[in-house]
Amino acid sequence: MDGQVEKKTTDAKGKMERDITLDAENGFLVVKDPEDVFGDLPIVFRVGHLDPVDEVSGQTARLNNLGYLAGPFDGRSDEENHQMFLSAVEEFQCDHDLVVDGKCGPTTQAKLKQVHGS
Repeated sequence: MDGQVEKKTTDAKGKMERDITLDAENGFLVVKDPEDVFGDLPIVFRVGHLDPVDEVSGQTARLNNLGYLAGPFDGRSDEENHQMFLSAVEEFQCDHDLVVDGKCGPTTQAKLKQVHGS
């Protein structure tokens, strides 16, 4: 986080925690797993930042934050990322009694913003 490097190990459920400062803005995570086909690919993220909910990047971030695997994940094809996003939207819609069409239109965006909290 913000230039500080720290090695962490996940617990038996694959969970890892790290405290961050209130002024933290950027970070990256490198997952080291000998069975990982992507190797040591860093996952770069911004802390506390979300693109607007009417942008696909904002929808993707909110879905990912809520536990729906919406992508994008480096190393996958555009088609695989698109399918992940559609599946995540459909799961979210189903879980929140919305019309399940895989489209993140105004009604789904409003619910996403409500559930996510921003």
